[in-house]
Amino acid sequence: MLTFQQYIFEATISANPDSDVGHRHFTNYIEPFLPGNAAHNELTHRLHNGTPVTIVGTHIDRSGNAKRMVSVRTPDGRPLVVSASKLQKPPHLVKNVGAAGFLRERKLSEQLVKHGLMDKVETAGSSHGNDFHINIAGKKTEGTEAESLKIGGESKIGFGAKFGESAIRWHPEKGWHFSDTTKQKRPQYTSLVESMKFQGKSLFNHLNEQWPNGNVGKTIRIPVGIEAAHSYLEDHHVGILHIHSHGTYAIGKSPLSDHLPKFTGSGGYLEIRSPGKGRTPRITSYLKGRNVPKSPVDLMNNEHASELAKKLGIGEK
Repeated sequence: MLTFQQYIFEATISANPDSDVGHRHFTNYIEPFLPGNAAHNELTHRLHNGTPVTIVGTHIDRSGNAKRMVSVRTPDGRPLVVSASKLQKPPHLVKNVGAAGFLRERKLSEQLVKHGLMDKVETAGSSHGNDFHINIAGKKTEGTEAESLKIGGESKIGFGAKFGESAIRWHPEKGWHFSDTTKQKRPQYTSLVESMKFQGKSLFNHLNEQWPNGNVGKTIRIPVGIEAAHSYLEDHHVGILHIHSHGTYAIGKSPLSDHLPKFTGSGGYLEIRSPGKGRTPRITSYLKGRNVPKSPVDLMNNEHASELAKKLGIGEK
């Protein structure tokens, strides 16, 4: 398990331009430092060998497995083109981006472990798996041992965060579409987006008419209900959502639905915007949280956590 200090200085930037992690790393650690952007300056990054470099450009290499490449300049003016994975994250920026969420997640995990609802504190900053989980003891039947369930959980500091994101592609014959791989990974979210209407037409038909040559135009925003958040969370095998400003909710057909209120509300939107040079277009859903009632259950509350543990037949540690 990473310590907090190790997490802050964990170095690797993902070079996969089509993954959620790779997109997030580009947005946080590369894009702001491109020429013309607010954080661009000399020698803002380091290579893994410690050499300081200035970021001067980026592109995606699709000659094999897709890889984000970054053009940099060394202190002596030497130009290099390296994989994004060869760059260290600026430590001060990693702390600003991740520290608050990390601390809230860790406190939640520690709380759940204390009440026996979770095995152990999850590794911080993981790009796979869930933020936390809840254990449910299985029912023992004749001739079989009880199998416990592990319900995945998602932790959000508050509203305004992303609740779903997937890359879209353009092909001369297919037009704008989700790749088969994306559909397999995110079946509910991609199905929801494909069924959406914009100005009386399906969203993708609209994109194909407005952006027929694969060039993304001005930003499009479409109002969307709470179902976008549910589809995103269920695609990630999440059955419980904890929003630190609002409490704890059940997601989808979670086994915890008998003990937690369902996540309901409105006030979200889908956004498709110009991705910038060397960046894969993506459809992102945000939830602003209008009309989302506060949950009567907050697992950061000791009484609430203890009560849920008792309902699930779990003894506190």
